[in-house]
Amino acid sequence: MKTPCRSPPKKESPGRNESCQGTRPAGRYQKTRRIIAPPTGKVNDFMKAIKLLRLTLENFKACASRTFEFDGRNAAIYGANGTGKTTVYNALTWLLFDKIAGGDGKVMSYPDIKPNGENGEVADHTAISSVEAEFSVDGETVTLKREYKEVWEAKRGASEKSMNGHTSLYFWNGVPVQLQDFKTRLSETIASEDLFWALSNVRWFCKGMDWKSRRTMLADVCGMESDAEILAANAERFPGLAEAMNGLPLPDFRKKIETARNKLERAQDEYPARLDEIRKTIRQYDDTDFNALRSMRERREKEIRKKMDELSKLDNGTLIVSKRNELQGVRNQAGKLRLENERHRQSQAAPTENRRPEMEETLRRFQNEMSRCKQRAAADEQLAQSLSEKIAALKEDYDRVQSEAFTNAVCPTCGQTLPPDAQEKARLKFESDKQKRMGDILSTARFHRNNLDAAKHRREEELKDMEEARKRVKSLTVELQNLPAPQMQIVSDMNGYAAQMADYQRQAAALQEEIAGLEAQSAEGRAALENDIARLRFEISKLDEAIAGESVLNNSKAREEEILAEMTNAADELAALNKQRDMCEAFTRFKAEYVESGVNGHFRTVKFKLFQPQVNGGLKECCDAYVGGGRLDHGLNTGAEYNAGLDVIATLSERYGIRVPLFVDGAESVSELLPIDTQVIRLVVSRDDTELRMEVEV
Repeated sequence: MKTPCRSPPKKESPGRNESCQGTRPAGRYQKTRRIIAPPTGKVNDFMKAIKLLRLTLENFKACASRTFEFDGRNAAIYGANGTGKTTVYNALTWLLFDKIAGGDGKVMSYPDIKPNGENGEVADHTAISSVEAEFSVDGETVTLKREYKEVWEAKRGASEKSMNGHTSLYFWNGVPVQLQDFKTRLSETIASEDLFWALSNVRWFCKGMDWKSRRTMLADVCGMESDAEILAANAERFPGLAEAMNGLPLPDFRKKIETARNKLERAQDEYPARLDEIRKTIRQYDDTDFNALRSMRERREKEIRKKMDELSKLDNGTLIVSKRNELQGVRNQAGKLRLENERHRQSQAAPTENRRPEMEETLRRFQNEMSRCKQRAAADEQLAQSLSEKIAALKEDYDRVQSEAFTNAVCPTCGQTLPPDAQEKARLKFESDKQKRMGDILSTARFHRNNLDAAKHRREEELKDMEEARKRVKSLTVELQNLPAPQMQIVSDMNGYAAQMADYQRQAAALQEEIAGLEAQSAEGRAALENDIARLRFEISKLDEAIAGESVLNNSKAREEEILAEMTNAADELAALNKQRDMCEAFTRFKAEYVESGVNGHFRTVKFKLFQPQVNGGLKECCDAYVGGGRLDHGLNTGAEYNAGLDVIATLSERYGIRVPLFVDGAESVSELLPIDTQVIRLVVSRDDTELRMEVEV
């Protein structure tokens, strides 16, 4: 169990600071290492100076009760490992922000600060954990306090109380305030949370802070310029680049260039093949005499018109036309007589109801429906049988795969037994493949099972429909058999209709015979003319196809010129894009040096790398801290790491015009700290100090 951080007994002393002084004789742990002030030695007129005067802990972690009187001066707190040195800084940050800092500089929210027993259980559930800090803010005293305790309540129907969470009380200069009011006053009077962490913890900015937030703060502190501002200040080095970018960020502009270059390069690769195809077409039609083809077509058109005139004269023979007109007149008279007779017969007919045709049609429809249902039911039965066979086969496959066991412990290449780790990896892969195959089989079986159920359901419905149709067929058949035959009505033609119609038919037959004889005389001549016209039209269609090649030739020649112009323009555009790309790469290199040089000019020892070169020539934003060429988060020694943090804190303090108490945990690891003009509280490991001991600079 850790020893509580109780102060040793002390004699009365007129000064507040003496209450935290130890009574040990002078020794190597008694002497306080001083932090030398920076060369200026004076805080700027606008600088807000915040100093820690007093810090009181009650029931905080392993510290039962302890007050540290700093009086706004530098101090060192000594103690062996586990005596609670880091707890002092944790208490302050818990009071302010409900967070504590880890050894890697990162912060942890909502820490467990209640005192625990030997087995890690809460030592006293009624204890109130509290931290009170007294600050001097530009000479004005500000006292902050937070109390934290468990909430115990008796639930409805229960006789005993049970814990129902925790609660915190906040005080500002002794007056209770709400948490939000506390945070607002803290930000306005002391500092914002991010800034306080950056100025009070030597590790937080370079290691604990997210690199993007660190980069943003550096940009604010050092005035990191944008691409447009850098180009404007160095326009003569990169002529025309700002105009070409047109407000785009450099990475987007590079992507735009590469997209355009890739498109042009693909087009250049395609141009030769496209030209070759077009030139093949040109060679195909270039020797054709299209004027001669058009003249030949005109001659064929004249021949067709001549043949058509001859055919028209042959068809317009006077005797044939006369006989055809006479034949049409006889047919018209016969038709008129037929209509009159039909009206006469209809006037004699009385309407009768005959249901037989309708019932026969309904019977045929149900017979067809019964046949279709039977066919579909048979098809679904066959499908169900096929699916059942597939499901049975899948079950055999599943059982076979499930029974497989891993036996392949031999390398397939050399035939030697695999080492244990390789065997385990092979076994895991075998089991994974086995589970996947079993899952695939189950998925396929479920799919077939769903189809099987659907087929069975459809077959049942089709059998029901077939039975219904069969019943209707049987019912309609019986009904038709019992249906009485309709009574026939007797109607008669007009008087003399048959004789008059026979006379018209004889006249028409005679005229048709005469016309056939006349047409037979000119049939041979007509056939010859029609054959000639058909031949000439076929020749014209072929000539049209050949003449159409002139348009193809002209279009191909125009396209050839367009492609040659496109090739020239593409080459010029590609050259311009290559020049822009080279300028972008040059600007990228310049920008990295320019920005990093501007930022790093604000620091004494630490340097920041803000850009990481990429394979494609671009830069990836980063924010890594280096000291003496070594990256801070890659095994840099503690002294260099702490002094880098002090260097950053000094710059941030000057930029934001504020100095806050600075805690240096593990200060024994640093032989000499960089000079810094702020209150420094060093936490030093001292093996001989089994209880915390504090020394304040005089």
